[in-house]
Amino acid sequence: MTGRVATDGRQQGRRAPVSLKVRPLVAGADDAVYVDIANRIAEELPDEPPIALDELEARRAMPYYDPRGEFVAELDGRAVGLGRGQMNPLDEERVGWVSASVLPEFRRRHIGTALAAAAMQGLRTRGAKKLRAGSLEENVAGVAFLRSLGFRECRSESWMRRTLDHLPGGVGENDAVTIRETTLDDDDLQLTVDLINETFKEDWDFSPVTVEARRKRATELARQGGVVMTWVAMLDGRPAGMVQARVSPRDIAALKVQRGELLGLGVLKTFRQRGIAKALMIRGLQFLKARGMAEADLSVDNSNPAEALDLYLGLGFRIVRRFLIYEMPGNAGPNADS
Repeated sequence: MTGRVATDGRQQGRRAPVSLKVRPLVAGADDAVYVDIANRIAEELPDEPPIALDELEARRAMPYYDPRGEFVAELDGRAVGLGRGQMNPLDEERVGWVSASVLPEFRRRHIGTALAAAAMQGLRTRGAKKLRAGSLEENVAGVAFLRSLGFRECRSESWMRRTLDHLPGGVGENDAVTIRETTLDDDDLQLTVDLINETFKEDWDFSPVTVEARRKRATELARQGGVVMTWVAMLDGRPAGMVQARVSPRDIAALKVQRGELLGLGVLKTFRQRGIAKALMIRGLQFLKARGMAEADLSVDNSNPAEALDLYLGLGFRIVRRFLIYEMPGNAGPNADS
């Protein structure tokens, strides 16, 4: 659900210990360490499923993966934290994302600050124009940590959920639209990629998607026994918008709840305000319920210009938590003494 691990901030107030070493993560050799630390941190985060070694390998095969900027913190030779300073190679805006996580028993030793500093410096060296990081609103320590580094809040996202016992209908959805299930054929993949890139190109954090990435993501989820389904809305013979639904057996098993996810809802500008988004959402919810899901999740930018938050609230979703996004210029330095 996240993809952006909330930075842990409970390490302020003391300088980094002398025996601390922050070094680049070595793919392959450090994979077991990465998974172990990431999963221990995930146990503290709501609705954050663990990651497996094969998922880590699949993530690295994606075209948007940045192989640089991952770090391990070692204290007396033991790995105790992870840092990331990564920049999507497809992102023309050159925005770098920063995170730092430390095992609970090693916090308040300034280890997180050292990891964040390494990640931020690496991004600046590689020409990042902006640095961003995020934290759950409820994580008071994480928010304070980001502010101590010089980040300032710029955006927020709502994570939303609804049950699937009673599905919406007769809420203004467009009855004339034809909603077509797509495949992994080249033509369908290209169509959905074109829709995504056109629909979301003005979003604040947009970076283009590719056919290769779409195919790899669907193939990997299918290998795990899951599915990601995409529907395209057609009106007057023209594609007008799309939505996706995702079901992951691994997430269901880890979180112990039959919950799917809706994502990628987008309607082209010329087709908006016609009930097409509602029709697409209802189709996605129907699919999740038919797959045995009891709940549906989604996330939304609270400043979405298409007023998507109001759409989801009107369809019965409720806000379960907020994720705060912070930013600083790429040429700004962290306040290392905080």
